Amino acid sequence: MKYSKSFLLLSIVICINGCRRFKEELKQFSPCLEAALCVHDGRRKCGFQKSNNEVKWFLDQCDIMEFNCENNASFNRVSSSACLQVPPL
Repeated sequence: MKYSKSFLLLSIVICINGCRRFKEELKQFSPCLEAALCVHDGRRKCGFQKSNNEVKWFLDQCDIMEFNCENNASFNRVSSSACLQVPPL
């Protein structure tokens, strides 16, 4: 078991920069794993949660993933125009 965890970690490190198919598989393995590996770029994003029609600003795409992970939420990135009525961060 120890070796399989090491192998998984090594695979993740190798594929961080561009292995999209692998990243999609990782999302199914652990929804919070992609959030943990995400590199913040500080480009503000607007997020929308369909279940309650909530719109809010996030620091960046990584922040959306982290928020979803920590709050069992389902925000998706949408056009910034959807957040025009939302107070800035």
